[in-house]
Amino acid sequence: MELLRMVSMFLVLLIHANTSFAPWPIGQEEVLASPLACTVKFLIESLCVVCVNAFILLSGWFGIRFSLRRLLSFVFQVLFFSLLLQFLPGTEPPSLQSFIEVFTLDQYWFVKAYIILFILSPALNTFAEQASRKTFVSVLVLYFIMQTLFGYISNTDWYSDGFSPLPFIGLYLLARYVRIHQPGFSRWGKGYDAAVYLGLSFLITILSIFLFRYFNTGGRLFNYTDPLVICSSLFFVLFFSKIKMGEHRWINAVAISSVGAYLLHMHPRFFMPYFCDPIRQMFSSKPMAIAALLTFAWVLLVFCTGVLLDKVRWIIWSALEKPFSKQD
Repeated sequence: MELLRMVSMFLVLLIHANTSFAPWPIGQEEVLASPLACTVKFLIESLCVVCVNAFILLSGWFGIRFSLRRLLSFVFQVLFFSLLLQFLPGTEPPSLQSFIEVFTLDQYWFVKAYIILFILSPALNTFAEQASRKTFVSVLVLYFIMQTLFGYISNTDWYSDGFSPLPFIGLYLLARYVRIHQPGFSRWGKGYDAAVYLGLSFLITILSIFLFRYFNTGGRLFNYTDPLVICSSLFFVLFFSKIKMGEHRWINAVAISSVGAYLLHMHPRFFMPYFCDPIRQMFSSKPMAIAALLTFAWVLLVFCTGVLLDKVRWIIWSALEKPFSKQD
């Protein structure tokens, strides 16, 4: 499951790379002019869009263990990258406002949503552990029906297409339910899980092409609140939960710092000039296949850089919290 944590964060970078070298969302004109290229782009998007949902499902799978120290550690992690990127060459001069505004930026919506989920986790854990199976199922069914109506079909701004704590709460409880009660579908073999994930990804791709081609719509199929995306994400997690492999320290070491890759590449001082612009330049100056390979290599490099920088953060945080841990 630590491998899943690492893969999920890597997919976050891939999905942003997939939408950075050409206008997104794609419209009817692009689909009619370049159906094959748009199909490939939609397929990559469909395969990668499970990234955020899978990360939250993973949190629910194990259950967040709330503590003030863990919360402060996450806040420090965010501030560490914000401080570090203040001195990035070619960007605006460092400023206190730029340093602290990371908690108000739209780019860091995940940070704010996850903090709220983290704070609510004790209450969510209590409900998951004490509610009857019937009550649990009723809450989940009604929750996802209302989310589909309010947050997906009606696409109301306050739900933000899944960019808020509300979808995180539903995903967290869904994972707790599956882990605690183990419904029948969760006990299928990992081959079936992979088939469902891939099948739904292809279905989203096909539906997107059809809807854009004939109705000039279909972008919502890639929302985190899309029921197909939620189902795909769940079976993606179930597949990884059944992989049998020995302990690999390097996987654990990378996974525990994988959030650093997100914090690095999504920071406004880094995202456009250092992440998106190089990808756009590659696709504008290289053949498609070469540009795709170079983009993958660049995404991998950014991911590794974020992980390594987070190791520095971890050393600093360990030194800062050491005096307090001795008092416990």
